Amino acid sequence: MEIVFNIGLVMFTCRFVPTTTHRSMKAIDKEIKALLIDIIKNREKALRAGEATKNDLLGILLESNHREIQEHGNNNNVGMNIKDVIAECKLFYFAGQETTSSLLVWTMILLSMYPDWQTRARVCQSGYILNNIIVQTSKDEVVSCPAK
Repeated sequence: MEIVFNIGLVMFTCRFVPTTTHRSMKAIDKEIKALLIDIIKNREKALRAGEATKNDLLGILLESNHREIQEHGNNNNVGMNIKDVIAECKLFYFAGQETTSSLLVWTMILLSMYPDWQTRARVCQSGYILNNIIVQTSKDEVVSCPAK
């Protein structure tokens, strides 16, 4: 029992040992937070000045938060603080990155399982690059792609 406890204690305390990797991670985290705080403060300043928000997720998030604070009589205890907004930004970034990587992996799997799809995709891409030219892949097969 003591061995398990000691291993658990060592593993727990290893997170806090100031190694080069940990220092690097903290520096990167600090830089990302500073950049996000700067972006958020500039957007909030523009929102308070009455400028139109940009049509992106951060703009929508800040606008709804600003509206909620105004509805409660400019009470800053209502709504999201800057740490919550940063956490939401990170969450959406990593969720989007994960979704995109999963989509690309499944695309590669399906293209490898169905070589005819792979041929059509390659021809469509080539045709799109060459101004939507219809390409003949063999004597009998002509592939045309929808105009974009």
